[in-house]
Amino acid sequence: MMRGRAVFAGLAAAVALGAASTVSAAPDNKNTSTFTAVCDGVPVLVTQIAHANGAASFVAGDVSVVKRIAATAQFTFSIEGGPTLGPFQDSFEGGANGSGFEDRLVRCDFTLTFTDTFKASKKFIESFSLDPSLAGATVTVAGETTGTAWVVNPGS
Repeated sequence: MMRGRAVFAGLAAAVALGAASTVSAAPDNKNTSTFTAVCDGVPVLVTQIAHANGAASFVAGDVSVVKRIAATAQFTFSIEGGPTLGPFQDSFEGGANGSGFEDRLVRCDFTLTFTDTFKASKKFIESFSLDPSLAGATVTVAGETTGTAWVVNPGS
C-alpha cells in the first residue's frame, strides 16, 4: 500500500541515525540525505545512504548501527486535481534483543520532514475509494517523523 511508501520516506532516514559526533563525507547521490539529530544532548549532523534493504550511515568514517528505534510519522496525500487525504499517523518500533551492547548505546532524538511524489496507481485510487479518473495523477506525500533511535558504533 502507498501508506507504507510514505512511512518509508520518513523512516528510512531515521533508521540510519549516527552517534554523537560529526558525520564525515559520504557519497553525494540521490539516495543520500542529511539531517540533524540530538544524540545524548549533543546536536549532530547525520548523513545516511538509503538502499532497497535499509540504510547505512557513516560517522567519522565508521558505520553506525541502530539497535532500537521508535518513531511516529504523520503525513498527508495531496492528489493533483483531487482531494487531500489525511492526516494519517503511523507508528513504528523495532530493534535487536540481546546483550553485549547495552552499555555502548547512544540515544538520538530526531524530527524529519519529508516530501515525495508518485503517480497514483489504480490500486491506490481503489484503496481510498476515489474517482477512477484520478489514476495516473501526481500524488504528493508530505509529513513529519519524530522518534528516538538507540545506536552503537562498532568498535566503540
